[in-house]
Amino acid sequence: MFRYQTSGRAKNDKLPEAIQFAKEVAQYINGRYPSFSVHVYSEIVEDFNNIYWCSDQEDIATIEKFRAQLRSDQGYWSMVFNAMEYFTEGSFHDTLMRSV
Repeated sequence: MFRYQTSGRAKNDKLPEAIQFAKEVAQYINGRYPSFSVHVYSEIVEDFNNIYWCSDQEDIATIEKFRAQLRSDQGYWSMVFNAMEYFTEGSFHDTLMRSV
């Protein structure tokens, strides 16, 4: 099992807007790419401003295919660019993990 995770840090005064955006992005992805189910999480200990989009997949090929599709998805990128004011610049980070 593999977990693909993207995280970003909301600006202190924009946390509610960032959480709403995170939910909207997950809803968009889940509707457009139903085989790539995404869930949204936020930290509840220490750093409350970190938001995570996570998806568990059986293989890396599925993740690579999804990432390739997302790179050319203009609807997705429009959403992302319109919400950058809610996040700290340079705070987005992708992580790929495997279960052990």
